[in-house]
Amino acid sequence: MTHKEEWVVMVIITRRKYKAELVKMLYDHEAAMVHQTYAKGSAKASFLRALGLTQEQSKLFLLGFVKTDQVPAIFSVLEYKYKFKEPNSGFAFTFPLEKISY
Repeated sequence: MTHKEEWVVMVIITRRKYKAELVKMLYDHEAAMVHQTYAKGSAKASFLRALGLTQEQSKLFLLGFVKTDQVPAIFSVLEYKYKFKEPNSGFAFTFPLEKISY
């Protein structure tokens, strides 16, 4: 048996209050091995101002494996439900699984 599915690593950084909802949403979209941890922002205030952001130290960091064909649907949820296109709402990105090295 061969697997034809392609997977990417997805990283989401956002507000902690969305933890339960986002983890459920990722599993609903067939994500695997979702790692969740709390993070603390450490960027300097001047750098954040230059990017048009405000300092918020309490963050949620999610990392998991997602099927490539599920990525557009996940990004759509992040954009429309969680307003990821608005400043300080969060951000997400993916990178190919085969680019991981150790």
